[in-house]
Amino acid sequence: QTKFSFTLPSVIGPALAAKGDEFAKGDSMEKLKDRTVLVFDDEKWVHSNWRQYAADHQFITFCHFTRWEDFVEQNAFSLAHGAVAFVDIHFLNSRHNGIDIAKSLRRLGVKYVYAITGDRESAQESQVFDGVFGKQIPANLAELVG
Repeated sequence: QTKFSFTLPSVIGPALAAKGDEFAKGDSMEKLKDRTVLVFDDEKWVHSNWRQYAADHQFITFCHFTRWEDFVEQNAFSLAHGAVAFVDIHFLNSRHNGIDIAKSLRRLGVKYVYAITGDRESAQESQVFDGVFGKQIPANLAELVG
């Protein structure tokens, strides 16, 4: 099953329509609203948490993929440049693991790639990720991508 999700605010106010440089320097959550966030994870509850977070913070672009093949099938390559990605390193029903996905995303121009996994050791050993987190959304997400 292929799922592709965007979360868009129903009303775009002046703050959301503004570009990143127009935001106050300390307002990293506002900058985050203009950033494309990609999530690669095969667990439904992880996607549910990210969708809820995106809705609560009125993301402009938020996409999640249950496997690399979904990203390719959706021809989502244009979303990668300058994006921030959160990648599980272990997938079921996929020929690609998260470390390979992270390497591919780097080549496509993703700005930051973070591991979301319970296998912290493997993620750190790969030396591919800008940081390693558990399955929960990092409390400092705005600082990481802002």
